[in-house]
Amino acid sequence: MIEIKDPDEDFWTSRGNLEIIREVSRSRLLSEWAVLGCCLVREQSSLKAFLYITRNWKQVMAKRREIMSRKRVDDDYIASWFRYDPVSSPANKTKTSARAMAKSKAARG
Repeated sequence: MIEIKDPDEDFWTSRGNLEIIREVSRSRLLSEWAVLGCCLVREQSSLKAFLYITRNWKQVMAKRREIMSRKRVDDDYIASWFRYDPVSSPANKTKTSARAMAKSKAARG
């Protein structure tokens, strides 16, 4: 029997995190390299945001204060968009009970 060695075996066993990525990807029937790529992209994007905020902390906070201090639109103005002003008032109907309605229906035949 011929034993075939995986050429990437040394890479995947070099670190514990890589072994975990490999095990998880194999258990989900996914490509190890695709899962590794997704992990690297996610880590890079979170690192970029963190570094940007830490380097530009004063500007980020100034922008936040500016956004929070903007005058909000008047709530009454927005409510006026949805206000319904009928042209005429509806006719007042007297409230009758179900029993009275049944009696009047029975009387009519």
